[in-house]
Amino acid sequence: MNQNNIPNDEQVQDLDGNNQQTNSNNSDQLNPHYYNNENYNPHGAYNPDFNAGTSSYKANPIHQPIQYDETGKQVVNSAQQIVPQSVDSEQEPSLVVEKTSAPATSSKEKKIINIKLFVIIGVAIVGVILVGFLIYKLFFNKHTYVYENFDDTEAFFLYKDDAYALFNEDGEQLTDFIFLTHGEFYGGSARVITLDDQDAIIKETGDYIVEPGETKIYGMYGLYELVDFEKDATKVVNYKGDTVASGSSLLNVDVYASGAIFAVLESESLISSKGTAQIFNYAGKEMGTLDNIEDYDFYSYDGSYATLIGKDKTVLYNIDTSKKILETDGSLCVNDGTDDTVLLDSCSTWGETDDEHLYVVVKDGKIAYTKDSDEISLYLAPDGSIFQREGYSEFYTLLDDKGNPKQENIIGYQDGKNYVVDQDERLMFYKDNVRENIIDCAAYYQNASDKYYIIKVDRYADECRDKIDNQYTYYDLAGNAKSDSFYSAGVFNENGRAIVSTDNLENYVMNDSFEILGDAHYQMTSVGNLYIVWDEKHNQALMDDEGKIIEKTVLDYRSYGTSADEKSYVIVETAENVFALYNSQNGEKIGTIKGENVIMYKHYLLVDDDYYSYKTGKKFFSKN
Repeated sequence: MNQNNIPNDEQVQDLDGNNQQTNSNNSDQLNPHYYNNENYNPHGAYNPDFNAGTSSYKANPIHQPIQYDETGKQVVNSAQQIVPQSVDSEQEPSLVVEKTSAPATSSKEKKIINIKLFVIIGVAIVGVILVGFLIYKLFFNKHTYVYENFDDTEAFFLYKDDAYALFNEDGEQLTDFIFLTHGEFYGGSARVITLDDQDAIIKETGDYIVEPGETKIYGMYGLYELVDFEKDATKVVNYKGDTVASGSSLLNVDVYASGAIFAVLESESLISSKGTAQIFNYAGKEMGTLDNIEDYDFYSYDGSYATLIGKDKTVLYNIDTSKKILETDGSLCVNDGTDDTVLLDSCSTWGETDDEHLYVVVKDGKIAYTKDSDEISLYLAPDGSIFQREGYSEFYTLLDDKGNPKQENIIGYQDGKNYVVDQDERLMFYKDNVRENIIDCAAYYQNASDKYYIIKVDRYADECRDKIDNQYTYYDLAGNAKSDSFYSAGVFNENGRAIVSTDNLENYVMNDSFEILGDAHYQMTSVGNLYIVWDEKHNQALMDDEGKIIEKTVLDYRSYGTSADEKSYVIVETAENVFALYNSQNGEKIGTIKGENVIMYKHYLLVDDDYYSYKTGKKFFSKN
C-alpha cells in the first residue's frame, strides 16, 4: 500500500487482496574474467543473478546499470562494454525516484512447482490457483515461444476514489472507475469485480467477454472457471471466452493445478475413469488426458516445454503445440529446449533428490541417451547440439546424437558446427565442422554476435606479452581477425553496435562493419540503443547509435525496458526538474516533461502526482 493506504498501478492488489509491485529495468556489465565466474554461459552470454525491483539509478561513468525485462528477469544488454576488473568505478548523483527491492533470484533456478501446495490454496478460494510465469532465455537462443508475451498488453488499471478504471498506453480512458479489484491480463483478457461485487471478464479494449453478474468467475491466468450456482453448472473458458470444459457442478470440475503454461482439470462428469484428468495448455487447447493424476505432485517448465512429475514417472509436454511428447521413469525437470531437442535433468521434488542423478536428452520425441550428472553438466545449443563439461573445467565436449564425444577441448561455441578448440595453447577455429584458421597468443573470450567472436591475447605466455596493451580483437567464425585490437570490446546489440575503447580513455561506438561512429568519449554506457557519454569532467550527454549527440546536457538519466523491446524508453534530466523522454529503441524524442519526482512504470510515467503516456509524452490522468 502507498502512504495513503490506497493501492494504485504501482502497487496493485490482485484478486486475493495481495499487493503486487511493478518492477523496472536496467542493464549489467560483463565480467571479462569468465574462467572464475560461476555464472559464465558457454554460449557467450554472461547471466548473473539479478535483484528484481524498482530502484534509483546511479549515473556511473564506468559500470553499466543492471537491466530487466518487464517481468523482472535480467536481460543481457547486447551493447555492453567489457571493462577490465582493475578499473575503479566512480558514481555520480542519481535521479530522485522511489526505491523498492526484492530478493535476488538466480537465472539458473529450477522452475519446479508443488501441485499439492497450490491445491490447498485452491480449495480455500474455491479452486483458484494463481501462478505467473515468463521464461528467461539465453542471449543467443533464437527460439521464440508462442506464449512468451501471453501477458503483454497495452491496457492497465488506475485507482482513484476506491475504484479502478481501465486505460491504454495512449492515455485513453476505456472504462469508468467501476471496478473493486482486478486480475492481470493474459491473452488480452482479465477477470474484474465490479463495485457491486459482480464478476466479469474484460478485454484490453474495455469490452466484456463475460458480462458482470452472469456467473461467479475464478481466474486461472488466461483460463477461467465460470460457476452458475443457481443451475449447479460450471465451465472453463479460455481468454477468448471459448468453452474448453464443462461439468454439472463445481465439485465435478476441480482446478488441480494451473499456471500461465497449462492447467489440469479433474472431473468425473467429463471423464468416466476415476483419477483421469484433462490437460490444457495456456490457451485452453487440450493436450490429452492423464491417468492417476493424483500421483503427480509437481510440474516444471522452461520455454515451450513442461513436465508433470510423479514419484516414479514424468510426463513431458510441448505446451505451444499442445502435444504430449513422452512418459518416462524418474522425477525429471525441464532444463532447456529447442524445436526438436529437450534437455531434462533430475530434480528435487519431495524435499529429496533421486538417488541416480541424470540428464535425459530427448530428440524428435524419443529419449536419445542419458548421462550421469554427478560429475558433468550438459548444455543445449540453439541448434539442438549438446555440449558436456566435467566439473569446473573450462573446456566443453561436443556430443553426437548417441551421447558419445565428437569433439573435445572446446573453449567456446556458437552451435554444434561452429566452435573454437584450444589445443596446446593454440586456438583452432571450426566453421561448419571444418577446421579453418589456427592462431597463437590468444584465449577465447566470448561470442560478440552470431557472426563474430571476441578473442583476447594470452597475457601469460612470454612470447605474447608485447601484445597485452590492446588485448581484445573481433574474429569471424573461421578465425580471421576482422578488427583492430582494443583495450576493451563489447558485444554487438541487435542494431549491430558495440562499445569499444583503445586505451580506456577514449571510448567509441562501433558498427558490425567495424566502423567507428562519432567522436571519442571518456566513458559511455548503453541505455537501450542509445548511450550516455561522459567527458573527463564527468559531464554527461545523450548520444544516438550513429554517434550523434542528441542532448548536450544530461544531469541524470533513467531507463525502462529492454534494448530488444519496442517498449523501451529513457528519460534524461536536461535541467533542474526538466526531463526529455526518448524511445531508446529508435532514438525518437517523444516530449519534454517538468516535475520533481519521476518514476517509470511498465505502461506510463508517474511525475509527482500526474500520469504521462510514453507514446505521446503528455499527461492523461492525475491522482488529485
